[in-house]
Amino acid sequence: MLEQAVLYARILAWSQPFVAIEALAEGVLEGSGDTRAVLLWSTPLNALRVPLAWGLAIALGWGPAGIWWAINLTTVAKALGKGGAVLGGGWKRVQV
Repeated sequence: MLEQAVLYARILAWSQPFVAIEALAEGVLEGSGDTRAVLLWSTPLNALRVPLAWGLAIALGWGPAGIWWAINLTTVAKALGKGGAVLGGGWKRVQV
């Protein structure tokens, strides 16, 4: 059990900078009223976690690590998408 906990921490450590980027970008977007960008980047990627986790954990035989990598991959994608939305500047033109 301890071995799996250590593996979990090591795998999720890779995504922590992206968790911070995602949270910051989401705050900028929501604070500006651009909740649509948050919805468009969060919903599909969160929904993708289930089939991706199944594919990595079961189909590829990665076990629990596959679930954790699915979380990492979707977190990175959300951070890049929301970060790109912030850098694109569309949030500056949102009418609230």
